[in-house]
Amino acid sequence: MLANGMRWKKNALIWAPRWLKPRLKSKMTESLRSVLGTRESSSGLTACVLPTSIKDGNLYIGYPSGATDWTLISVRPVSQRFAIPNLDAEKLESSIQSLERPRPESLVEWGALILRTSNPDLKVNLTRHAVGLFRKGDIPILALSTTPEEFSLPPETPSRESVQMVRPGDVLKRGKGGSLANRIKLLHALANIELWAIDLAWDIITRFAQEKINGKLLPRAFFTDFGKVAEDEAKHFTLLREALRRLGSDWGELPIHDGLWQSARDTSHSLISRICIIHVSSSFHHGT
Repeated sequence: MLANGMRWKKNALIWAPRWLKPRLKSKMTESLRSVLGTRESSSGLTACVLPTSIKDGNLYIGYPSGATDWTLISVRPVSQRFAIPNLDAEKLESSIQSLERPRPESLVEWGALILRTSNPDLKVNLTRHAVGLFRKGDIPILALSTTPEEFSLPPETPSRESVQMVRPGDVLKRGKGGSLANRIKLLHALANIELWAIDLAWDIITRFAQEKINGKLLPRAFFTDFGKVAEDEAKHFTLLREALRRLGSDWGELPIHDGLWQSARDTSHSLISRICIIHVSSSFHHGT
């Protein structure tokens, strides 16, 4: 159960809020047909999707298909560890001032600032800080002051720090990860996805902050959830960068592409299209 009574229902394809499902269903079908094709595996591998339910505080998991004798070994919480420490208040304030923009007063203004932040470590720290402020109720979704509108608008393209950009089809072939060079390519590609994913979460927050569904503004839970998405993607990026450094490489040492952001530009006109194309289909085309 999420805030404001929102329920998210999981099936094999999508997590969707109850208030969005009627409009999403038809759009989803149309979009997935063109993006995902049949979704059949050419290699014979299949995902293991189990039915789950919660009753009286207990989690029930259905048997895998065809299985009659299986054992749950353990249940572990997802780690919340970041691979970089939080900046202290003084360093964080100094970093914000270096960006030469007014200190944000709302979640949307923080999102716009983060989208314009090119340093990935600072992007991560600002994300953690902004999400924490919003979670505690210290900032509103939209500013109530006279801050110029330009400071709450998302940029056409997020800033990137001194990296070589190439077209999606021109990235280095990753191979199967058997060699050190291929493992670095794979980790670098995944880190690229996670860094764009941080920006995609902030863009949907800033771009659609005043969007209405059935005549009503989006509920606070929408922004809480996508703030958590940004925070999770930031954590993933730091862990992947840490893994790259262990292999003697680092983020930015290989060319990157902005394929995910091209999709964001194509769906900037519609929240429904954005959720269908970016936050659903990208799960199936991770890294392609």
